[in-house]
Amino acid sequence: LLPTRSSEPLLLVVSGAQGTEARVLEGLCRMGCGFVARTIDLLDQAKALWQVAREQEAIIDHISDGLLVLDRSGILRYLNAPGGRILQLDPATSVGRPFHELLDFDPIIAPIFATRQGYIDRELHIRTRNVALHLMDTAVPIIGEDGTVVSIVNTFREMARVKRLSNRLAGDRARYRFSDIIGHSRAIKDAMARGEKVAVWG
Repeated sequence: LLPTRSSEPLLLVVSGAQGTEARVLEGLCRMGCGFVARTIDLLDQAKALWQVAREQEAIIDHISDGLLVLDRSGILRYLNAPGGRILQLDPATSVGRPFHELLDFDPIIAPIFATRQGYIDRELHIRTRNVALHLMDTAVPIIGEDGTVVSIVNTFREMARVKRLSNRLAGDRARYRFSDIIGHSRAIKDAMARGEKVAVWG
């Protein structure tokens, strides 16, 4: 199955050998085949993992929220495309660098490494010489086996976008008016009159 120095298949060498030599060569052949099979299996697993990683990266980069991962040394471990746009950073050149080298403010999430307490939908105002940010922020600590926070996953969105979404939803709820109701019966007019009172005073 495997070539020898004389370019003969190892299987032929095994079949032509005698006694102990044949058993040794047969064992080597089996070891070689097992190694090749394990290598192929590992390559298949690596390919599957690579595909999963690419799919997850595509999902993260196409959500509308910014997302970053910060480790306990203050190193930016991941930054998606929306997060780069919001923070005015290039993810390709920012990942792997200390946070304080990238932005002129300390990361708001840094205290979580000590407290181990994350938060959800906290409104943040960040104003420095270089940035002015108004964000809705969520931070999730990742706890290691020793109980310490090893990294923090931070998602954030611009408050202007949050307000636009809120106004759009409020507009959808208030889309219909009493004047849109069709009907002239006494019962409908009474119901509309009561509804208008509730709308004004309720």
